[in-house]
Amino acid sequence: MKNKKFIYLVFLFLTYCKVEAPKNNLKEISLGLVLQNSNLGITDSNPTIQQNYLFGILGDSWTDMSFSPIPVTDLRANLTTRGFRLIGDTLAGRTLATAISQNLHRNVIDQTGKNIKYMIVSLGGNDYQANLNQYIGVHVNMGSNINTRIATIQTNLNQLINDGNSYKISKYGGGKLIWIIHGYDYPNTTMTTCSVANPIFQSYQAWGISQGVSIQDVNYVATPGFDALNTMYSNLASSSDGTVKYVNLRATLGGPPQSIVANMIDCIHPNTQGFNLITNKFVNSIAPFIGTDR
Repeated sequence: MKNKKFIYLVFLFLTYCKVEAPKNNLKEISLGLVLQNSNLGITDSNPTIQQNYLFGILGDSWTDMSFSPIPVTDLRANLTTRGFRLIGDTLAGRTLATAISQNLHRNVIDQTGKNIKYMIVSLGGNDYQANLNQYIGVHVNMGSNINTRIATIQTNLNQLINDGNSYKISKYGGGKLIWIIHGYDYPNTTMTTCSVANPIFQSYQAWGISQGVSIQDVNYVATPGFDALNTMYSNLASSSDGTVKYVNLRATLGGPPQSIVANMIDCIHPNTQGFNLITNKFVNSIAPFIGTDR
């Protein structure tokens, strides 16, 4: 059975995945494999510098559902269909910490070219949800464990933005990039599939319980905790000099307190219908400051 599963994954890789850059592919794929809370994906940056592209993108499974055994049109694919020309590095399972350590933001700036103006960042969700056992008792201590984790994500996000701006200016000149950061909509804690590509646990609640986290703790992580993560993104943008933009995607998939099954492929990922709703809100939110840029 294990051999059949491996062959099936290889088949999916060859059938659905478009490998555009050989660097770090095996390392990145292994990251997607070991994270229980994400689908599988690949790095798909374009090795050719596109001097006329305006948008770079860094992301996790919300921008790369390539390895899903059930076809899903994710956020990046939807944006491309709507005319956005994107160069990026997107992979299911990716963390913000990994993107920084591997200088992926610099790679995207290199590959997008001198006209890069925007960087879409779809990261932080895996950093937030990793090691759920560290959230034991979170509903009692009113999120102190969560606040510590979110503070680390904020520090890393600031590092990504500051280093990206410095690198872009030193390489191409001009001003800072406009960083577009979206938050995440609420999980569905009781949906009977928690990862379409790695169905170890039957629900978000079961996943938490397996790590010693109570149902009350899981529900706190999934709703008030996600609110706190989004609030951090929002505050970071509002305290910036106007070059950091936040897109609030909450309450797009049927919540709160949780997204509805009809819009989800598993407990944390939208399905194609859900991603269409997410993309509509994303595009409408950024329209005032991107104008006709695509």
